Amino acid sequence: MRSKRSGKKQKKEPRPFFRAFNKTWYVQLGKRQMNLGRDKGLAFEKYHKIMGDRKEVEATADTTVANVLDDFLQWLKDWREHGTYQFYQAHLVSFWKHVGDRLKLLDLNAQHVTKWVDKKHKESSPNTIYGAIRSVQAAMNWAVKRGYLPKSPVKGIEKPQYEPRDIVISPEQYAEILSRASDQSERDFFTVMWETGCRVQEIRSVEVKHFNRAERCWSFPRAKSKGKRVPRTVYLTDAAFEICERLVEKHRSKPLAKKNTSGNEETWLPIFRNRKGEAWTKNAIRLRFRKLLKPKAKKCVFCTGQAVAFVRSPYLKDREKDGRKRRNICERCIKKRKLKPEMLGPIPLPIAGLEEGTCATSFRHSFATRALKNRVAGLTVSVLLGHRDTRMISRVYGHLESDPNFLHEELKRATAGGE
Repeated sequence: MRSKRSGKKQKKEPRPFFRAFNKTWYVQLGKRQMNLGRDKGLAFEKYHKIMGDRKEVEATADTTVANVLDDFLQWLKDWREHGTYQFYQAHLVSFWKHVGDRLKLLDLNAQHVTKWVDKKHKESSPNTIYGAIRSVQAAMNWAVKRGYLPKSPVKGIEKPQYEPRDIVISPEQYAEILSRASDQSERDFFTVMWETGCRVQEIRSVEVKHFNRAERCWSFPRAKSKGKRVPRTVYLTDAAFEICERLVEKHRSKPLAKKNTSGNEETWLPIFRNRKGEAWTKNAIRLRFRKLLKPKAKKCVFCTGQAVAFVRSPYLKDREKDGRKRRNICERCIKKRKLKPEMLGPIPLPIAGLEEGTCATSFRHSFATRALKNRVAGLTVSVLLGHRDTRMISRVYGHLESDPNFLHEELKRATAGGE
């Protein structure tokens, strides 16, 4: 029998048949005859179960990696936060393009992932490679739970060691960061993170309705807290409370529009906004830290030397004022032009002692370390940071080893009166 559309011969589905000599029902599956028993009703029940399992196996054999990744991303979009969906989408779409649309799910193996990492992430950081491999493994683990696979073919891939963001900012470095802030909105943002130890996503998403003036805190409901298991409370110091109170009054009547995970626009009232009145984005915060903490070395515009200052505009010649480029100048050109200190402006250099990789999360690590050094109990610090127990404090946030002088003082206290 041939299909009218394709002209191809359709496969006949095997049907049960009865053998009279032994009064037993059978079904022919390929080269094998399966005994269904003598009772007709039970034989047909067994037949339907066998055929149902066989169709699932055949469907899995025809399933491609692209189908599973597409289903997994759709599930993330429906059931997880938008940030989680974006994280997995960035890696899985890249892997999807690498393996193509025709690779069968049952043919996937660890080499497909390792070759993709070698090609696409050859110069990436260990954390990026770790996240890329983990994304594919998460998709395959999801496929196992959904019955696509009996076990994950990429489970045992060796990943690079994850490098935690464990940089601690000292009070002197924090003062320098504040002095380099370009406007009041940046200073408010940095100050509240330093004073409260809140998460970056919390200060970005806190709204006017979350500000509890009576109890001097932010109150996030369970649906808006990390993990969505328990409500989250961020307690405010006097400095942080004053900033929040001022910004709440300023932005209360200025709602913004944003798109939710379904693509529809919703109105919200974020407390912290940049100088343009827009909500802080993850990339904007990252770029501000790059600019503030690690400024690039400047070259002198009058020669090829290393710039140490810039010439203030009133002291430039008319032909040198053309364009908007700042006129950076080196030590040699300063002497040659006989420029006085009041004619020059400083070029910010990298902050002394601040490691590469410092970001907004470093404020949270610094808060925990300061609290422990001030002898606040570990359980209290964990509550202030929004953790359920003290394990994260001891494993991730408590960087007491970064201050040997403090540990020497604590050693003296621990051994005092021992003689």
